[in-house]
Amino acid sequence: MNFTREPSGNLHSFRTKDETHYYLTDALGTVEAVANSQGEKVNWYYYSPNGITDATEQVPQPHRFTGGYQDPTGLYHFNARYYDPQIGRFTQPDPSGLSTNPYLYASGDPANRIDPSGLIDLGGIFGSMAVGSAAAFAVGTAIFVSGGSALVAATVGAAVGGCAGGAYSAWDAGGSPLEIGQACFGGAVLFGVPAYAGGILMS
Repeated sequence: MNFTREPSGNLHSFRTKDETHYYLTDALGTVEAVANSQGEKVNWYYYSPNGITDATEQVPQPHRFTGGYQDPTGLYHFNARYYDPQIGRFTQPDPSGLSTNPYLYASGDPANRIDPSGLIDLGGIFGSMAVGSAAAFAVGTAIFVSGGSALVAATVGAAVGGCAGGAYSAWDAGGSPLEIGQACFGGAVLFGVPAYAGGILMS
């Protein structure tokens, strides 16, 4: 059985010996049905919020909740870790060490987030990227327009963006005020210092 994915990473189709079948997925990449090459549905899937599956299959295949591979034990393989839908938790702690709850899946919000890598939920990182980018652009532009140098604008903008993105990510994950502050400082250093160093080298 050969599987094909779209550029976004979502499942597209799989081919058996006799025919190609196509995945019908929701916005999170969860497989809701499978259709044959004539467009007829041959598989149907229904899920609990945590991914417990009720499947009706004419053509058995292993990809289901958020497109993850479900092995014969019922666990989902999300690259770095295995996920147990019966308890809504990973079976191993977060190897990155960044999670406030090392076993929690998708920040406890599987209806809106996914974690295909087993390392970080994508709902959280997309939000922090958006907040950080907006803050960096606004502050950097304001400094430059008001007469500040391009180096200062880039450095301060990057630092503020890193702080905002880090703080948002920590807040979104339910972090304490101390953890939010630490994430802000870490983001500012992580993005501000390289921006300054790069500006010096380019000048």
